[in-house]
Amino acid sequence: MNRLRISIILAASVACVFAASAASASAAHYKAAEYPAEVEAKQLNGQGFQITGAVSVCKNAKFLGSLPEESTTLTLHPTYSECTVELAGTHAAKVNTEGCNLQFAAAPPDTAEGTVSVVCEEGKAIKVEVEGITGCVITIPGQVGLKTIENKNEAGGVHVNADATGLAWSSTAACSLAESSGTNGIYREGKLNASEEPELGSGFAEALTSAFKPGTSEALNLEVTSI
Repeated sequence: MNRLRISIILAASVACVFAASAASASAAHYKAAEYPAEVEAKQLNGQGFQITGAVSVCKNAKFLGSLPEESTTLTLHPTYSECTVELAGTHAAKVNTEGCNLQFAAAPPDTAEGTVSVVCEEGKAIKVEVEGITGCVITIPGQVGLKTIENKNEAGGVHVNADATGLAWSSTAACSLAESSGTNGIYREGKLNASEEPELGSGFAEALTSAFKPGTSEALNLEVTSI
């Protein structure tokens, strides 16, 4: 075996070791005290979504799912209510999430390395239906690996901070937006100003994720663990 071939093999081996070490260092799992576990995340502040020309804020948000075993991902179904959209005026809105879930990819606690994906059944998407403007619908399709999600372990479960950017979206012509689609959507803290108009805040959209024994209110410890 000549020196060149030996050097190539050694370099490849070292690269593999470093890659495996890096993957190991960044890997994390969602872990409950026992399985299966039901999981519920409750908002800690308003949830906001902004696209070009429109901002929506939902006062109430809840996320439900299950954890059958320790996993690198956690899938939750989102439900939003009491939503308002600022779009050439302030309008009530209905957010339809049927057939779509949010899948969170774990990252070591207290880091900003987590991501979230919008996972939808075929033909489904999250739709913001704007009341008072006939036919105006803003659509958020399935998409993968949106940053940034931060997890913090605390009493009661995992505190999730979301500042997700780069969301793909589209709108119907009835919305009369300057753009009909884009990839500049932002999901973070949302609030109503003094005039009760929705606006995006500067902080995270926050939620506390807790685990329970199935069919009961008995809490189970839930945490994100580094491997």
